[in-house]
Amino acid sequence: MRYFLYFLIASSFWNCGKKDATLQATYKTITEAVYASGNIVPAQEYTLFAMGEGYITEKLVSEGDAVKPLQPLFRLKRDAQQYRAQNAQENLRIAQENFAESSPALQEIRIAIQNAATRLQNDSINYQRFKNLWEKQATSKMEHDRALLAYQSTQNDYRTQLTRLQNTRNRLYLEWQNAQTNYKTQIDDEGNYTLTSKGEGVLYEIYKEIGETVRRGEPIALLGTKESLILRLEIDELDIHKIKIGQEVLIKADAYKGKVFKAKVSKIFKRLNKQNQSFRVEASFTDDFPTELAGLTVEANILISQKEKALVVPKEALQKGDSLWIKEGNDTKKIKIKRGVENYDFVEILEGITDKTLIVKK
Repeated sequence: MRYFLYFLIASSFWNCGKKDATLQATYKTITEAVYASGNIVPAQEYTLFAMGEGYITEKLVSEGDAVKPLQPLFRLKRDAQQYRAQNAQENLRIAQENFAESSPALQEIRIAIQNAATRLQNDSINYQRFKNLWEKQATSKMEHDRALLAYQSTQNDYRTQLTRLQNTRNRLYLEWQNAQTNYKTQIDDEGNYTLTSKGEGVLYEIYKEIGETVRRGEPIALLGTKESLILRLEIDELDIHKIKIGQEVLIKADAYKGKVFKAKVSKIFKRLNKQNQSFRVEASFTDDFPTELAGLTVEANILISQKEKALVVPKEALQKGDSLWIKEGNDTKKIKIKRGVENYDFVEILEGITDKTLIVKK
């Protein structure tokens, strides 16, 4: 963990003796800060993925270009998709023709119904005639039963043809609906071969060039907002417990040497990155930052605490086990102290010494 001061601290005064160098604690304003490194990134960024397979035939933009919502950015070769769309269109045409009232399939059943109706009428008349003759004992029981059986058979055939017509209508309607859905899907999928932007912003990176093959779901480019940038920082796992929302952040970037920019912690991610043993923290700028560049590497200091009139000693005087060597008269002894706020150079002493105590540098 590295710390550094937010303010300039005056140099300490050392008393040089013959054997040991001594110093005294002084009252100063001390600020504790956690060091972090990271990048400046768009507040909103997204990756453009290929929604179909093929290869890039047109690249309509370059890195750094501003883009508008739904602006075409890339076009892919889509021969196979065109064939699928054509087949879907042809299947839809056939399904529409089959479902039409004048379709051959329905006309065939209607003719069968008409024929069954004609036979039913004839068999009904014939049965009624034999029924009358049987009642007058003018015909045999066999002839009567044969006429009845023919009439009943024709009735069943007529009803079967009516049911067949309804079932065929339902089946053809379902096929027509499925063909419509498939055609719409293919038309929508055809749009996947022209890749467009989601909103207004900047094209930051392009991962594929003209002629390169792409697969469905493969990243093509990185886009994001231009006017709104944030800090994405990595915090050591030993320091993350010190970070709170709203803490001030001081930033330096190599691209703007000599300038210090300010931000505030806006989001803390609770999951540890096991690769570098760090936590991700985001911060929002509180002053103007040039927005023409994204992806810059930065060094930042998150201000944890600041204490006015703290009794401090240089860290190099501190001994192991939070102790100091002090001088009392002609004697030198080691005492325990209680530390408070600290940074890279100084540590606050809460208990154990005063500003009058002579501290021995060992």
